[in-house]
Amino acid sequence: MQHNEKWRLQDLLGKAILNNRHQLLGHIVDVEIVPDDGRINFVELQIDDAKPARSVFVPWTQISVDIAGSKLTAPFGLRFLRSISQPRD
Repeated sequence: MQHNEKWRLQDLLGKAILNNRHQLLGHIVDVEIVPDDGRINFVELQIDDAKPARSVFVPWTQISVDIAGSKLTAPFGLRFLRSISQPRD
């Protein structure tokens, strides 16, 4: 997936998000889109190691995409995300 090409929603769902230390934070399980202009507002990130399943909404503006468009990173630690996460229904 190239950085400048269009993405399909199905390309984002299930995509891993890492932090700046290359630690896996979780995978995208849902996307919130602004209806007026079609921009992504938030992604719901399921924290992979949480039992039972927990998730957190991350602003899309906090997600960085590498040049190839293949790696997504966020500037958060896993401990912080766990502390603000909610049980996933």
